[in-house]
Parts: sequence; C-alpha cells; structure tokens
Amino acid sequence: MELPDWVSDTGLAVLLLGIELEAKNVDQPPYAGWSTPATIVTLLLGTLSLAFRRRAPLLVFAIAVSPAIATVVTGFPIGDLSLAIALLTVASRCPRRHSLPALAFLVMVKLVAAIIHPHLLPWVPVSLFGHGVVWILGDQQRVQRALRRELEHRAELLEQDRERKAALAVADERARIARDLHDVVTHSVSVMVLHTAAARRTISRDSTRAEQILAQVEAVGRQSLAELRQLLGVLREHGQGVELTPQPQLAYLDELVNTFREAGMPVEVRIAGEPRPLKPVVDLCAYRIVQEALTNVVKHANATEVQLNLHYHTNKLRIEIVDNGRGANAASSSFDGSGHGLIGMRERATLAGGHLLADLHPDGVGFCVAAVLPLESDA
Repeated sequence: MELPDWVSDTGLAVLLLGIELEAKNVDQPPYAGWSTPATIVTLLLGTLSLAFRRRAPLLVFAIAVSPAIATVVTGFPIGDLSLAIALLTVASRCPRRHSLPALAFLVMVKLVAAIIHPHLLPWVPVSLFGHGVVWILGDQQRVQRALRRELEHRAELLEQDRERKAALAVADERARIARDLHDVVTHSVSVMVLHTAAARRTISRDSTRAEQILAQVEAVGRQSLAELRQLLGVLREHGQGVELTPQPQLAYLDELVNTFREAGMPVEVRIAGEPRPLKPVVDLCAYRIVQEALTNVVKHANATEVQLNLHYHTNKLRIEIVDNGRGANAASSSFDGSGHGLIGMRERATLAGGHLLADLHPDGVGFCVAAVLPLESDA
C-alpha cells in the first residue's frame, strides 16, 4: 500500500536529520565546535520542514536555506542534504521563474560564506556542483511531468475525436438507411396508387378482378405500415431528393458479384436452402451487406479467394462473406469501429431485425462477416 505524501516526507525529514547529525559528529575542521544552539536550531528547522515540502515547496526552501545562512555567520557547513531535497522539490514543482532565483540565491549565500570564511573554500565548489546537479534533475522531472500531462491530454482529445467520428459515421449511415427505406415505402405507395386506379376502372365490369387488386393494395399497405414503423426514429437529412432508380435486392446478386469478378476478385457463391421472396427492407439490407463486405475485401484484404454463402433457413437468412486475405490488417483498420463500412453493415442488420458479426476467421487466415436476418415472405 502506498503511503500518504506527508508520511513519507516526514520519514525522509527524520532520516536526513539523523544523517546530518551523524555526519557532523566529528571534532575536526570545518565541523569542530559546530553544535552551538543557533546552528542546532537552524538545522532542526531546515530539516524537519521537509515534511511539508510538497504542499509548500517555496516556503520550505526558504526555511531550509536558513542553515546555509547560518554557515555565513558561524562558518560551520550544515544542512546541505535537507537543502538539496528542498531545492529538488522547488525545481520539480515550480516554474523556472521561481526555481532559478532560488538557485541563484543559494549560490550567492555559498559564495559569501566562502569569502567570509576561507577555510570553507574546498567545501563550497563541491556543494555548489551538487546543488546544480540537483536543480537540473528536479527541472527535468518537472519537464517530464508536464510532457506526460500534455500527452495524456492529447490522448484524451484523440479519444474524444475518435468517438465523435464514430458517432458521425453512425449518423451518416442511419441517414443512408433512412433514404433507402424512404424509397422502399415510396415504391409501395406508388404501387398502391396504381392498383387502386386499376380497381376503380375495372370494378364496374369485373368485380372479381377488382377484389383481387384491392387485396393486393391491402397487402402492400400493411407492408408499408410495417416499414414505416422501422423508419420512425431514423433521421433523414433535409434537402436530399428521392432516387428514382429501382432498389437493390438479392435478385440482382449475380450482377453485383460479376462486377467484382470483372475487377479481378474471384467470388464463389453458394446458396443453400430454398430462396424465396423477402420483405423489401430485408432484401435491401441483405444486398447492401453483401455489397459492403465485398467492397471491404477489395479495399483491405488483398484476397485471392472469396466465398459468399447464402443459407435460407425456415425463418432466417444467414449471409457469410469469407476471404483468405490479410485478416489482421483488415480487422485493425476497420473492426475497431473507425471503419464506416462495418458500422453501416451492423446498423443495417439491426434495422432489419437481425444482427451482424465481423472478426478474424477462426483458422487465423482471412476475415469473416456473418449476418443473420429474419426471413419472412411478402405474402
């Protein structure tokens, strides 16, 4: 368990006091006769004040320098160890506009002591050199501490920026999904209008045919209501028009795959189970997931083999895109959430009522994208 600062500083002060007393317990110059009441008091003050060195470094230094001032008066060199610790604290915790004047004052005191007491001349240069080294070490600690704080601050800003970009990517993809769903619903309403007009024209001469058309209108209307429920809460950017081109769907899967094959990427398609009509939103999401996954393979994987598996179960469709490319690189560049493609695929799968997983292939070679979407017929 780490001790509180005041406990460790108090222990250091007591230890230094013992060292100072033991080191000067000699009966020869320059320490002979040093233990006068004045020098003992200043030594006690200068050493024991270190217990508060982290809370008030400048004040503690002012007290710790008193033994050096006493040296000018008495000619007995005392308190150097405690003064070195106080100077180290000032240099490491205070800006240079404070620590440099403190060092300069200390140098002046030592030089004055050497001038007044010539017997201290051999001791003063060594003392000044030691204090200079101590100041440099303390200043470097301050610089490293400031650099560490700056790096932590920058890392925090980068993390916030990454989260902001991920949130923007999600918002952009939701806007894309909203546009796609808007077009699906628009198509359904257009079909309803056309069927209603046909029923109105035929109801007088062929009531049976008119009933069939109205039943189709009812089915399309129910489907549109279900998709509108999914659309609620998904924002659409203002000022963006409706695309009039047909919506992508798995019926165009061969055309999509051929575009990648023509680009030089071998794609093998395997379909298991019985293909059947899908809800438009599921059909669209399935197509977009396949399209984005194959695009990611081209951009990141540098694969020589790509396998696209579609498995129609009783109530779900499982889509797998597996490649033998640089799975680790692809994962590091996209799977951490910074890649917009995986975010978009995951959002689409969730919106369609399913889920999506993307990770390294279990055998350690390549990358695998697997999506499970609910399988319901339009009828």
